[in-house]
Amino acid sequence: MNREMLLVGRWLLRLGVCWLCMLWGGLELSAQTASGLSWERLPALPTELGVAGPLTGIHGDTLLVAGGANFARPVWETEKQWHADVYALNLKDESPQWAAAGTLQRRIAYAATVSLSNGVLCIGGNDESHFSSRCFRMEWNPASGQISEIELPDLPVTLAYGQACVIGERVYVAGGQIDSSLSSAVRNLWSLDLLQPQLGWRQHADWPGPARAFNYAVCQNNGFDDCLYLFGGRRENESGAVEFLNDCWEYNPKLETWKPRTSLPVPLSAGAAVSFGQSHIFLLSGDDGSLFGRADELRDEHPGFAKRTWAYHTITDTWSELGASPANQVTTSALRYQAQILLPSGEIRPRVRTPDVWSVRWQASRGAFSILDYLVLFFYLAALIAIGVYFARRTSNTDDYF
Repeated sequence: MNREMLLVGRWLLRLGVCWLCMLWGGLELSAQTASGLSWERLPALPTELGVAGPLTGIHGDTLLVAGGANFARPVWETEKQWHADVYALNLKDESPQWAAAGTLQRRIAYAATVSLSNGVLCIGGNDESHFSSRCFRMEWNPASGQISEIELPDLPVTLAYGQACVIGERVYVAGGQIDSSLSSAVRNLWSLDLLQPQLGWRQHADWPGPARAFNYAVCQNNGFDDCLYLFGGRRENESGAVEFLNDCWEYNPKLETWKPRTSLPVPLSAGAAVSFGQSHIFLLSGDDGSLFGRADELRDEHPGFAKRTWAYHTITDTWSELGASPANQVTTSALRYQAQILLPSGEIRPRVRTPDVWSVRWQASRGAFSILDYLVLFFYLAALIAIGVYFARRTSNTDDYF
């Protein structure tokens, strides 16, 4: 009897802890949603036009922005041009200023990038004439004020407009297209062991949804394991039309399985997303496709991409709108640095880039409990009391009870 009671008690305790974790996750999301995000400008990139698709990352305390593509003014009468310039911003300085940090070996944009402790990993990308499978690590040298490039194994295919993230010591690359046609978009997931890069890239199971490029891929914990979340993007459908996507998929590396999650409230593509805290993913930018295909018609009258931000909570599998943002800069990356998220340069409307760099932070205030919150907490405490009464009536001494 005592053993059975002990097992039941342990099971109920675990259930209660899980319940409180779920409750807290929901309350945390609600409070953060109510508080929203605060946006602050950092020094603008030292280029008048800004760039789309830059290779961005943080090495140590330095923000690196390299390469990218733009259109010279007047933007509707010029061809796209690719760049190889590298700029560095020391984030520890009280008054940080951008500094030239050399040039890349070749002009490149739209690579998948991810920040590591020993540099910024750059995967694939393209220029005006070809797509690349090259993979290298961009390292910042504070003494020389220059970057260097460390070669790593090439991807199995050429790729641009995909996304990368890291789980443990393994980097994952998902989505993208292998040539200039959106019809070449892939459903592939690759990974590289950063401790044994000489083993090369490993291909994993494709996700069950459609192929896509300009997608999001973010690594975050689901309450049990670190997983990869893939969502949004765009593809060329069976009729040849461009389709914007809102489906969401979770890949668990331990189980090596994909499973569907709650879809985005709206289709989004080409934006910047980042994991934050223990169970959140923030979407700071994206193109919802509402004006896609009308760039030539609207030109300078184009209002830009919708300025809305979103949050996804991996444990409760819920999306929530975080409110308006001062800018929507797509085809760039959102980067975590300490308690802030950095959003450098990018595209603000078709063919138009911006040199603006933003620092985004949580507002620290928390919202008050709602009536529903109090009800859930009350019933949980009542259940604990009922458990105590139930076991107290079935014991004959204090040893049995405890």
